[in-house]
Amino acid sequence: MKVKILSFTILIALLQISCTIYERTTYNSNQIAGVYFNLEAARKSPMKVEYLILNNKDLTTLPDEIYKMKNLGHLRIMYHDTLDLGDLFTKVSKHPTIKELEISFFNCKYFPDEILLLNNINKLSIIDSKNIDLGYLFEQLSQLMNLMYLNIAFGDFNSLPPEIGLLTNIKILELGANPIQNIPNEIQRLNIEKIIFCQYPQYFRLLPIDEKLKLLTLLPNTEIVLFDYQVPVGNRFTLGDREVKLTRDNLWEVKK
Repeated sequence: MKVKILSFTILIALLQISCTIYERTTYNSNQIAGVYFNLEAARKSPMKVEYLILNNKDLTTLPDEIYKMKNLGHLRIMYHDTLDLGDLFTKVSKHPTIKELEISFFNCKYFPDEILLLNNINKLSIIDSKNIDLGYLFEQLSQLMNLMYLNIAFGDFNSLPPEIGLLTNIKILELGANPIQNIPNEIQRLNIEKIIFCQYPQYFRLLPIDEKLKLLTLLPNTEIVLFDYQVPVGNRFTLGDREVKLTRDNLWEVKK
């Protein structure tokens, strides 16, 4: 039993940190108990599904079978430009056990107002969705009182809007792999415990020194880390460890 629990924990960790690895590999859904990589397998054992990943482009609505998955806690949806997001948010909001929602590769600029129904979600990931209007999104998400973890990695965002100051319920903000070039003053309104950036040189590390120091000044009690999203090459991470902290003594500048 201990080995089974440990294996499940390791897999979930790998799923969370491998945001750049979206290959459409065919997985055996029985490799790790509770994790299912397609709807067909999940339908056969709905009570066993805890983590469901859907990456079929042809999906237009979220099937009602998810209500039979009474232990489903994390739903991850990728490559679904045809998916009715209003339907998705509505159905997820009615599911009694889903607490984490991850959507990626959506090309829309605005999410429908049904996103305001997601009061059951405490972790939301909107990944690799490059056309999102962040200001409008932050206004919407500020109304979700139970949302504590927000991930907008790989969105190619080069700035943060002042509306970021509205996210006062967020405790962890993941901004990895975005070439952000400014830190708005409104960020100081956040009651945030941790901000996550990316270790790669083309992203946060290119942020001007004065902007990095500004971030440390505005959020003196926040842990600011740089994360390595890839599997280590030769057992080595980009900056020596999976996570490294940003401090005044080490701003992780790009070596020329």
